[in-house]
Amino acid sequence: MRVVFVMIDGLRPDALDLADTPTLHAIMARGSRTLTGQSVMPSITLPCHTSIFHSVPPTRHGITDNTWRPMARPVTGLMETAFDADKRCAFFYNWEELRDLSRPGSLAYSFMVNAAYQIDYGDRLVAEAAARDLADFDFSFVYLGTVDSAGHFFGWMSDGYLEQVRRVDAELAK
Repeated sequence: MRVVFVMIDGLRPDALDLADTPTLHAIMARGSRTLTGQSVMPSITLPCHTSIFHSVPPTRHGITDNTWRPMARPVTGLMETAFDADKRCAFFYNWEELRDLSRPGSLAYSFMVNAAYQIDYGDRLVAEAAARDLADFDFSFVYLGTVDSAGHFFGWMSDGYLEQVRRVDAELAK
């Protein structure tokens, strides 16, 4: 069984019903998801993703802002665990700071385009690469960062934010 973990950074659950999101609703109907997950504190992208991929809070892994620092007491992460189980893993992402979530050698493939702030095309590039290559891997992480950028640029739940949620949904449909 192949696993695809799609992370849409900054996507609020209540936006799913306010924006036109048929693709996300279809994915939720047939896959695993949560609409009640809570962030670790601080609720900043890199500390949160480090906690997701290493199953420990920021007080343990030491990442408290968007700057990576090697862990004083390293924790085996999701990618290393999958690699040790002979699983082929891939990362598709558009925010470079996520590069350290896996240790060197644990990924079979990585696609990164530093475009999380490019709301017109940043997620399209990631979605196209993922759609082209997902079938080759047992576990794929797909990170789409433009909704978070839209929240910072336009305001959370603003028209600009909801339009970006709709755009990302349309990209996932491809």
